[in-house]
Amino acid sequence: MTVYFMVRGYQFDPDHFLERSGLTHPTMHIWRKGQKSLPSGRIFEFSGLSLEASEAHNESFNDQVINTVAFLKEQSKALSHLLTLNQDISTVFEFCIEDRDVRLQTENLPPELLRLAGNLNIGIDVTRSS
Repeated sequence: MTVYFMVRGYQFDPDHFLERSGLTHPTMHIWRKGQKSLPSGRIFEFSGLSLEASEAHNESFNDQVINTVAFLKEQSKALSHLLTLNQDISTVFEFCIEDRDVRLQTENLPPELLRLAGNLNIGIDVTRSS
């Protein structure tokens, strides 16, 4: 599992955002409100986009953090356009980490990651998987 960056909202227009921001990424996936997720799938209730911010796998949390910080630095200008949208949108980095066979599992989100994401109003989710 990698780290995904997701933007979604009921009134979010991914095409308009991408045109204004210039954000491009080879792993980008876009969906639009009213479209089907698959030919026989459910209909999306909101529009959005997702892309890989890090290709590091869930056993490499430190690499995930390093790659996500680099992504934020490289794309900060494009991502700052999210702040200009007067819409109720959700923006989040979705980390997936591996469950370790330890009594107490702790992972650290460094201040630089929190600051860069926070300045752009981007949340961080951490999911543990076994």
